[in-house]
Amino acid sequence: LPGVTRRALLELLKTTDHTLEERSFSLEEAMAAAEAFLTSSSVFLLPITHIDGKKVGNGKPGDFSKKLRQLYRDHAERQATAAVREDDEQHGPGRHDSTAS
Repeated sequence: LPGVTRRALLELLKTTDHTLEERSFSLEEAMAAAEAFLTSSSVFLLPITHIDGKKVGNGKPGDFSKKLRQLYRDHAERQATAAVREDDEQHGPGRHDSTAS
């Protein structure tokens, strides 16, 4: 499903040397994958290590999933820092607008 985290990760992937192919896949393909993950606003990127009790890859979060999660976290931190800086410029340091959404 489309989402903010997914959309951000797709944009961030463009800054790497990795390519992405979005398509439907079978359960067998998912279980045979080296890595799998899901995205959401609450967990950002969650490695999938097991499906139906069977290991995906080696059963541990993979290097690519970890790298992509860190890439997203760094992006989110930059966004938050920029938002605070903008608020400081508008309202003065430490005087944040609590009505902002």
